Order: sequence, then structure tokens, then C-alpha cells
Amino acid sequence: MVKRNWGRIINLSSVSALGNRGQTNYSTAKAGLQGMARTLAIELGRYGVTANAIAPGFIDTEMTRATAIRLGPRSRRSGRRSARRRFRCAAPACRATSPT
Repeated sequence: MVKRNWGRIINLSSVSALGNRGQTNYSTAKAGLQGMARTLAIELGRYGVTANAIAPGFIDTEMTRATAIRLGPRSRRSGRRSARRRFRCAAPACRATSPT
């Protein structure tokens, strides 16, 4: 890419990079991807190479369903919203997407 003075690097991150209860390892990995993308953009931008990290919201997968079940209902302070609903409503449209 540097030799050609052009290139695109696209990483898939997650909004969980900002922290999510019960997902320390996942959040850490996704935050690392965002940091790497930013650093690559700084280092390679002068060569015409862009680097980005896409961070989609809640995607209804087996992993997110298992996390929602594991976390269960939240405290009285948050009302009766389930963990799954809280994940979905973290996105502006308040809905989950599907990987298919």
C-alpha cells in the first residue's frame, strides 16, 4: 500500500469498546482495534492509506444473547428493562441488527 501510495484498512470494532458490564476481555480487544486503526491512520495517511474502525451497535448473535442471559435484569434503578433491551437501546434506532 505504501509503495502504491494508496490503500484502505477497515477494522470491525464494537460500541462495546467504550465498556460493557461483563465483557472486559471483549471491550479491551475492540478498544485495541480502535487504537490501532487511529495509529495506522496517523502513520500511513501521508502515503494515501486510510485506516478506519467500524463500530456497529447491538447485533443479535449467540454471544450477545448469552451475555444478556448472564447479566439478567438490572437493578431497581434502571426499571424492568432486560439486558437484551438495554443492549438494543444503546443504538439510536433502539433495535438490533442481524448478522445475516
